[in-house]
Amino acid sequence: MKLPIYFVPIHRTWLSDTLRLFLTLLTVSIMSVSCQKMPVNGRLDGQWRVSSISFDGVEVPLDGTVFWNISLHVAQFIRDNDLKATANMIYDHDKGTLCFEVPADRYYPYSLRLCGIYSNPSFYHVDVLTRDRLVVSDEEGVIVELYKF
Repeated sequence: MKLPIYFVPIHRTWLSDTLRLFLTLLTVSIMSVSCQKMPVNGRLDGQWRVSSISFDGVEVPLDGTVFWNISLHVAQFIRDNDLKATANMIYDHDKGTLCFEVPADRYYPYSLRLCGIYSNPSFYHVDVLTRDRLVVSDEEGVIVELYKF
């Protein structure tokens, strides 16, 4: 008895196995990339450690370790895990300007000065921005130097 064509077993071939593997890997790679947020600020996004703060040419002593975490349109200032302040951020890549606005007044002014934020809102000019170094300055004479952590 001869079986109808749809009952005939299909033998796997090397080409079909390779094609199946390729399609599986392609699907997995597309799914893994689509779940991540891409940095909208280019090199500015990331965790930066403050290496020095100077005000009117006088270096301000750093009291502990200070970090700036920048991601999307938010900046977070962290000092030795005892200060965590979040600010709304506007970064204009073309003009090289950076603006932080801390919504809560409970951190300002003394606490944020330890992080290099001397006004609210604070406007900075990005003087240097490389893969691992950031230098910002404002009109009041504050210069903050950071490096990528």
